Amino acid sequence: MNWRPTLALVLLAVLAPALGDAQTASRLIPTDHWSYEYIRRLRDRGYLANLNPLVQPYRRDEVVRGLRTIDVSALHPEVSEWVELLDLEFRRELGGDDNEGPRFGASAEAGAWASTSQRLDPLRPLGGEGVWPYYAIGGWSEIGPIVADLRIRGDTYFNDDPDGMNPGQRRGGRSDVAYIGAQFSFGGVYLGRFSRNWSMLGTRSLLLSDVATPHPQFALELRAGRFSLRSTHGELDSFDTTKRWITGHRIDYQTERFVASFGESILYAPTSGGMQLRFMNPLEFMFLDHDNEPNDATQNLMLDAQVWWKLGAVSLFGEGMLDDIDVNPQGGRTEREPTLYAFTLGTKWTPENSRIGVTLTYQQVSAWAYRTPNIVDQYSFLQRGVGENYSDYDRLSAVVDWFT
Repeated sequence: MNWRPTLALVLLAVLAPALGDAQTASRLIPTDHWSYEYIRRLRDRGYLANLNPLVQPYRRDEVVRGLRTIDVSALHPEVSEWVELLDLEFRRELGGDDNEGPRFGASAEAGAWASTSQRLDPLRPLGGEGVWPYYAIGGWSEIGPIVADLRIRGDTYFNDDPDGMNPGQRRGGRSDVAYIGAQFSFGGVYLGRFSRNWSMLGTRSLLLSDVATPHPQFALELRAGRFSLRSTHGELDSFDTTKRWITGHRIDYQTERFVASFGESILYAPTSGGMQLRFMNPLEFMFLDHDNEPNDATQNLMLDAQVWWKLGAVSLFGEGMLDDIDVNPQGGRTEREPTLYAFTLGTKWTPENSRIGVTLTYQQVSAWAYRTPNIVDQYSFLQRGVGENYSDYDRLSAVVDWFT
């Protein structure tokens, strides 16, 4: 694989001291980490206001900055326990040893999935029962502005997952998380494998989510005041001899109580060559230019908009995704094909210092969203959705949380 963006990563790392804004590196928190449950509970109640609720993964130092603003003595005992659990996880960073030179660490875990359904989604049970052992071992380093993280995972469930291909576990494992990054006060760059979810905490993005296993990618993040720009450029699985790539960009405007985002992504399969620079440019609006000449790649463009607004104890959130709209029927057709789309609407009632919460969510995904007759431009990686994993459904959910 030819990763041209590697040059940009190396260049930024070399120039970090000269830029003057380099900062101590901080690892990304994998989106399947247990801490997100408690981060979500606190963010819903107005704490950790520096975190954007519409995009993950977070960095460890971002969570720590939010934790330092919380007065635990003023919290309900149940809420204070959530903070204390996070304090234990981030105690090194909270201890203020960020400037003590290079830092290294290792981790190991093991367990098993057990279910009466082969599909682990409780809303869509399928297949027989089973027990699937797994393990994960890893190591990390933080040296100046450079961060590196590696996690090797072996999971027997990959062999029986009814919704996706086995990604391959040579010698019993695979690189589930494996990236190197350079971080600065105004953003950062990353190269490797890690999961991301561009959506409301506790929900899955309709555009780019962590449903599928992590794919190789180059990621860029830039921040200026209340605005931020994120880009990702990745390699998906191939069909026959056809290479497939995906690029996504999003711009966010964020305050403590309001976030608005516009995003776009394009899955493309060039007739020859690899990643294309025109799709990697975050300042080139793909919804205007993706079909322009030279049109030498099969393309599938998606647009996405999100909003989150906190009004006292009530939060409103929504996401709308447009997959395809048939503006000019071709091939002798006179009628337009149905519009392919998806949207999520939700509201939460979570009093600031309370152990109770109520969430109402409605989601609709149209038929054929993410899926086209041309298998090359289907939004999937190893047969699992890059956005949502299913299409053609309506789902209304009501959740009442009471923590004791």
